[in-house]
Amino acid sequence: MQVAVSKVPVKKKSKVGWVLLILFLVLVVGPIALIYILFYDGATKNVNINNDTDFKEIANRLVVDSLDYAPTEAMIDVKVTDNDVDNLLRLAMNSIPSNVPFIKKAYVVVRDNRYYFYVDADAAIFKTRAKITTTMEISPDNEKFVFKIQDVALGRVGGLLSVGKPFIKKYITYEKIDQILAGTQTDLTFDREQYAIVYPKTSLLTDLGRLAGSEAVGLYFDVMQTMVRDNMMEFKFRNNNVIEGIVDLEHLQTNDLVTDIPNTQIRIRPEQVQEKRDMLVELIEHEDIDPSNDALLFDAFDFLFGGWNSLNEAQKNNLNPIDFSYVDIDDKEAYEGFGLYDAEAKLVDKMKDTVDAQRLVNKTLDPRYKLLCTLDEDMINEYISSKNIVGFTSLLHRDTPEGYKVNYITIENFYMNIYKNSDNKNIAELVCKIDVNGYPTSLTFETEMSDGGFADNKLVFEVKDIQFGQSDADNLKEEFFNIICDALNNQGDDSLTADVENYTISVDFTNIMDYACDEAEQAVETYSGTHYDLETYFAMSNLTFEIIGSSREDNGQMKLSLVEPINY
Repeated sequence: MQVAVSKVPVKKKSKVGWVLLILFLVLVVGPIALIYILFYDGATKNVNINNDTDFKEIANRLVVDSLDYAPTEAMIDVKVTDNDVDNLLRLAMNSIPSNVPFIKKAYVVVRDNRYYFYVDADAAIFKTRAKITTTMEISPDNEKFVFKIQDVALGRVGGLLSVGKPFIKKYITYEKIDQILAGTQTDLTFDREQYAIVYPKTSLLTDLGRLAGSEAVGLYFDVMQTMVRDNMMEFKFRNNNVIEGIVDLEHLQTNDLVTDIPNTQIRIRPEQVQEKRDMLVELIEHEDIDPSNDALLFDAFDFLFGGWNSLNEAQKNNLNPIDFSYVDIDDKEAYEGFGLYDAEAKLVDKMKDTVDAQRLVNKTLDPRYKLLCTLDEDMINEYISSKNIVGFTSLLHRDTPEGYKVNYITIENFYMNIYKNSDNKNIAELVCKIDVNGYPTSLTFETEMSDGGFADNKLVFEVKDIQFGQSDADNLKEEFFNIICDALNNQGDDSLTADVENYTISVDFTNIMDYACDEAEQAVETYSGTHYDLETYFAMSNLTFEIIGSSREDNGQMKLSLVEPINY
């Protein structure tokens, strides 16, 4: 009898199961585990990010606080911490429309001259962190920050820049990098050849100005950007995660072209400007003035500085509702400020006062008398003090836990030195005293009479050199010469004008010669009873000039005379 034996392939099935399990572990679980081992990274930096912070708040704080150390430590200090960069990166990430949803945070860690940029990603059960290691250096032309990418890491795996560069370039295109950098609202660009992020030095101030979003700080950024271009700002990198742009104000305080200001000239001392600034802060904290209204804030400062008569009608209307009694100004219309401004003052009128037609035509008194008119430093400086150059201000302000803060850069004085130097050249220097939040500095334009001499009834002085303290500051020429031109030109008085394109200052005697001719003709007619045409005596061929004064300390003079005295 045969017995049937049942064959149950249990062992075979068991082997197949183990094979499948091993394959599953090798092909699925293994790679996933390896991915977790290599790329999972739940560590992150505890970034102190204020979700209510915006670009404007960050930029405004950096700008306002940069002047805190001006009066005490004689420096401007633009101090950017890694926390500031954290916030700017977070804001930049939020501003990029194509942002990947699982990217949760972007931040930077600074150690010496290495900048580690991190991007944290969180996709449900998987977290990772990308790290881009860069070194910061200054470009050979000293004009740019260059963040050279040294390594790219994901999780615990580094070296991806060298071994995975083709992969990175395939999926992270240059166009994508440009798009991301453009989203940061800064002037960061990607250099394809260096594989580096590049940031021009001047853009630090440009971007801060744009992000701050206020036209009220124009003078500040004009001065600061020029300091960067002229290498007056030194950038330092601290171990405490701070990058600083520092300007040494002591180096900018004075130079050989600056003289002690005579008593006859207008001068405002830094402590006087601070007094007006403090009055403005009191009005803000007393809620008489809304600091978010830049126009109102500036009008109020112009009023405190220059008085009611210095304002135009729009400014007066803006300030009419404001009660200034909290700072002891009960009658706005009677308040004179520093008493700088006289809207009716004209240089031609001052020169007319020096014309002595009686002596020009009175033979019996002095037949040799030929002096037509005199123009001296005091007359010019009194005139230009009324042209809104003095008091031109940038106000920087923000609210702080300790109270409202207002810092400033203002032009506290502007005057001219006239003299003939040791080389017998006719000089007319312009000195601009700039008060940096209580610290005095000096910007000077050194000018010489043009080779054309006295032509077309004008003396023309060309700007040959410009210095900010002891530093060459040619880049400041444009910014401040624009201020001078705006103040002197289109005032209904062509006696003293500036040419913004050619960088010249001109003294025009045409109106004086016409006036002197008319006065002389009337005087002759009074003496003789007969009218004489004296125009030929006031033609260019019969005119000569000289500059009196051998040093900057003199009250230099320009004298215009007739070559041949009037004879009738």
